[in-house]
Amino acid sequence: MKKGQLLWTRDELIVALNLYLQLPFGKLDKGTPEIISLARKIGRTANAVSMRLNNFAAVDPFHKKRGVKGLEGGVKKYNPSGTNLFLTKKSYFLKANGYSQNLENTS
Repeated sequence: MKKGQLLWTRDELIVALNLYLQLPFGKLDKGTPEIISLARKIGRTANAVSMRLNNFAAVDPFHKKRGVKGLEGGVKKYNPSGTNLFLTKKSYFLKANGYSQNLENTS
């Protein structure tokens, strides 16, 4: 980790994963409006959010089957079995605790 970088909190990871599950793979770049919006809401840069979403792609079983690798360095930052639990239970995760609704109402 670079000096001055902040670790992602659990809540930040949850809302980022929620966004990851809603966006198509081709929209994981820093210029995507949803990424810019989330970055502003959680106090991160759009580039940081984009990289985090691409880190999720690196461990997503769906994209692995397609041969998509995401950011390989991101695999080291996660316990893949823990992340895969979220990715394989997408419908449950997206409904849990109303994260997407709560994020929409945050300023």
